[in-house]
Amino acid sequence: MVTSDNRLWVYTGKGLLQYSLELPDITAAVVTDDAGYAAAYSEKDPSRTQVTFLNSSGRVDWKLRVRGAIWCADVFGDACEATFAIGTGEGYIYLIQVKPDSKRFRRFRVPGAVTSVVLDPNSQRIVFATWQRSSIGQFTWKGRRQWTVDLQPALIYRAHPSNSSDRILAYGTPLRPVPDGELCALRDGAIQWRTAVNSEQCLDVVFACDGDYICLAQENVIKHEGRSVREKHALLLDGSGRKLVDKGSLFFGVRPLMVTRDGGVLLYGNEKALFSMNSVGKLEKVANLPSRIVRSSVSRDGNLLLLECAGGILLRLTPIRI
Repeated sequence: MVTSDNRLWVYTGKGLLQYSLELPDITAAVVTDDAGYAAAYSEKDPSRTQVTFLNSSGRVDWKLRVRGAIWCADVFGDACEATFAIGTGEGYIYLIQVKPDSKRFRRFRVPGAVTSVVLDPNSQRIVFATWQRSSIGQFTWKGRRQWTVDLQPALIYRAHPSNSSDRILAYGTPLRPVPDGELCALRDGAIQWRTAVNSEQCLDVVFACDGDYICLAQENVIKHEGRSVREKHALLLDGSGRKLVDKGSLFFGVRPLMVTRDGGVLLYGNEKALFSMNSVGKLEKVANLPSRIVRSSVSRDGNLLLLECAGGILLRLTPIRI
């Protein structure tokens, strides 16, 4: 993680501190699962377009300047070889391969600012979303564009590959509360389904790591006798967009943190408590937190959740089967 003092903190999968160092002007980073390689950068800053690559000991291994502000990044690999994808506001995707003894990259042109880029190591593809124009598409790791689909121009999309090598789920959100956002699924460059999402109510969308389930964090406003009360809900959908569970109430607000492969959801509830919910809505309290959650991160395979709580407390959770 990167803290407000431009310090990068890198931890192993077991929660041990690998290294920590200060890097000027960085605000974000992506790291391989084994902490073997990291790329640090300044997010959405057109005056700072350099990506700094670090090895497992925190030593600067390489620096690369890209065209345009860096909007998003992803990584897959280990200390022997890491593959990074960098998306820029000037409409470029960089595919960068780093080894101890070699560094190389190729660059692809896409139709807009890159709002989302994801590496899929199973099918050797790069899934991306762009804005102005708003589209979702797919490249092979060798640089061949497979398809691109134009979507609603007023929305900024985030793409998520599914367990099926030819299906992509995506969530589009507007810059302003109006118009509505949308969830959609694409297969082989064709839209399978799409559904509107009330952008005033939807706080977040969480995908399962294999894309077969989606959970929406919603906040409904209820008006009674001139007063407004906010009611938090977790809405679970399957990969076809069908609603499975709507959990939450005025007195029991919950927010999803992660979704497992089989549709289980880990929820952050009232009184700093964690709850598990299965795909039919059964709830169970699993833990109490020392303080409120500041931010969270889920590993690529969905087997590890890292929570940063207020007061600088880090918690590593390995979810049980929900």
